[in-house]
Amino acid sequence: SSYYNLLRRPRNAFGISGGYQGKHFYVDINLRSYGERSDIGFDANFAQVEEALKAYTLLDAYAEYAFFADRLKVFADAKNLLNTRYAEAYGYNTMGFNIRAGLGFNLHR
Repeated sequence: SSYYNLLRRPRNAFGISGGYQGKHFYVDINLRSYGERSDIGFDANFAQVEEALKAYTLLDAYAEYAFFADRLKVFADAKNLLNTRYAEAYGYNTMGFNIRAGLGFNLHR
């Protein structure tokens, strides 16, 4: 069609990602940016109302380091490093900055 009317879909979105692999180290950075978009909400009488969702940018990073001939890996995965406040759907919150870390191991090598 010649007009734009998709709910929750931005007219413009952009992403860039880069990574580096060393002998025992891996790191990846991901930047995503989404433009303004519209969604449907409801007023006090439960009538549908078009709501504007603001544009936002997210920055994520992942890193891991391998030990003992790559049998043991330590990793950290950080999401929303800029602690951006945004909504993917009207009326629903999303997570701020959060990090997940852990160990992975391989018994057979």
